[in-house]
Amino acid sequence: MGVEFKLLGDVSCRVDGVPLDIGHRRQRSVLAVLLVEANRPVPVCRLVDRIWSTAPLRARTTLYGYVHHLRRALDVTDDARVVTGASGYCLATDPMCVDAHRFARLAARARSDSDHVLFDVALGLWQGEPLAGLESPWFDAVRADLRRQRLALELDRNDVWLRTGRHHELLPLVCSMTDAHPLDERLAHQFMLAAYRSGRQDVALHRFDAIRVRLADELGADPGEALRVLHRRMLAADPVLSMRSTAVVHRPVPRQLPLPPRLFVGRSDELSALDEHLAVRRQVIAVLHGPCGIGKTALALWWAQSRADLFPDGQLYTDLRADNPFTALHGFLDALGVPPRSMPSDLAARAALYRSLVAGRRMLVVLDHAADRDQVLSLLPGSATNTVIVTSRTPLSALVIMYGAHSIGLQPLRPDDARQLLAGHLGEWRVAGEPGAVKTIVARCGGLPLGLCTVAARALTRQDVSLAVISAELGAPLAVRRALIPWPHRPEVTAR
Repeated sequence: MGVEFKLLGDVSCRVDGVPLDIGHRRQRSVLAVLLVEANRPVPVCRLVDRIWSTAPLRARTTLYGYVHHLRRALDVTDDARVVTGASGYCLATDPMCVDAHRFARLAARARSDSDHVLFDVALGLWQGEPLAGLESPWFDAVRADLRRQRLALELDRNDVWLRTGRHHELLPLVCSMTDAHPLDERLAHQFMLAAYRSGRQDVALHRFDAIRVRLADELGADPGEALRVLHRRMLAADPVLSMRSTAVVHRPVPRQLPLPPRLFVGRSDELSALDEHLAVRRQVIAVLHGPCGIGKTALALWWAQSRADLFPDGQLYTDLRADNPFTALHGFLDALGVPPRSMPSDLAARAALYRSLVAGRRMLVVLDHAADRDQVLSLLPGSATNTVIVTSRTPLSALVIMYGAHSIGLQPLRPDDARQLLAGHLGEWRVAGEPGAVKTIVARCGGLPLGLCTVAARALTRQDVSLAVISAELGAPLAVRRALIPWPHRPEVTAR
């Protein structure tokens, strides 16, 4: 993954996905100037002017210290280094490692190809106010320029969406953009056209009246010719305005959930808790936790498949024993229709595009066998319309604290449920014929669904052997758990 620098939000750096300590605000300011001018030397006097509104005494000495500390911080990677030359300091790195430069390049490709996905990838790089927390006249000017670049790309994307019939999706976007840019006539034109094509002529005409009044009050001007012509054509119900609304972009509906277990018993309390917190209260995240073999995956898949109607936009699934977040996002984006040539090459860009594509959709995401919080964070959607189920051996308390996740700890099956599971596999006649042996098997398996299923599999392949003999072979409960479930190697997905 290499090094990643962020300017479109808090100034930060990651090396192979791990955050790098780049120091306090003033030191980050030095890094930000060098990143904006990546691979170009910046004279010391210019660095001083850009970092400080009013340079302090011994500013150059202080600057040398900042550069020294940045060099030491970047020693952990070969992909970026601060070089000293006759013309000043230069940060040598691949511009595509800097999100602001990557944004500019992706924006150019998106415009050239009218590529919906590339627009989303580029805009998904933004994580908040650019150069957040850095203050000087130079930073203010760069920040304003970056905002202009973003708005220009958003407006170009809006035009592409209108040309391809995505006016229904565009309408809420341009509505929120209008609040931030109330006097932008190009945006008003897009808003009116999206509303008109969505059957909301009243909204379109109201928007024209609103911008006309505001332009007159604040600038003493009238709307431009393009906006006035559009207004007249709407009043005349010009059929040409609707001609381009026939092309519809169909988004794929992924159905990635594996087959749930054939037999599923008990867990009524846990199923009710999932219904209450995910279906009724609309909490975004639930964590199912417990030891290996307790049936976390089985519960997640059973609930997800039986509540599929709650998620009309699809379900995504990844097994984090086999996938890392980077490869998991590749699978998600592929299922969401992202072509290989548009697949982002770094984790942050993939996560940003993923959040953009699932935003506002009613989708379920199952993150199976998560080892820790860090495996999960980049796979969380950014929209409250999505639902996430995480299974893990640990409670992942950080998700509860950070995101209000609901934690559900799984306990062993009750004896009656454990007996029912055995009967489902072996047949009621065989279980009823040896109640003592069944009781011993249940006790020695400790109520673990995986252990019970493993014993049932043995019994099915040895029909001529009594359950009493099989139960005698099991040994003590702890030995059974170690023999049947050699943690952490045995796949937990077979748990029932």
